[in-house]
Amino acid sequence: MSEKLRFTIMLAKRIGFATFRFGLLESSGGLGLDLHVFDDRLELSTDVFDIGQQVFPRLRVRAAFEVVSRVWILGGIDDALNDTNDFFLGLMLRFDDEDLKTILPFLGGISSSSL
Repeated sequence: MSEKLRFTIMLAKRIGFATFRFGLLESSGGLGLDLHVFDDRLELSTDVFDIGQQVFPRLRVRAAFEVVSRVWILGGIDDALNDTNDFFLGLMLRFDDEDLKTILPFLGGISSSSL
């Protein structure tokens, strides 16, 4: 894999417990599916993209679980169909629009007072 800047822009539609996605994924066409279970505290996701670049398209499968509010642990496999697969494990902080609306007014005051 080359070390170049890549973009992801996807459109999504949630229907019940499933979210269907399509668009640009790491600067190539891609599709995705997210399943939300256990009151949205567990997400199972899969992405298919980078079609035609290798023998098989790139397949990414991951699971994420919300340990406490806004803190998630996630793990999965990237490029599962080809010989270049990678396993990953990590922590994630997730914020929504309402959280950002609460935080942003305070950040503006902090930056102007530090000058």
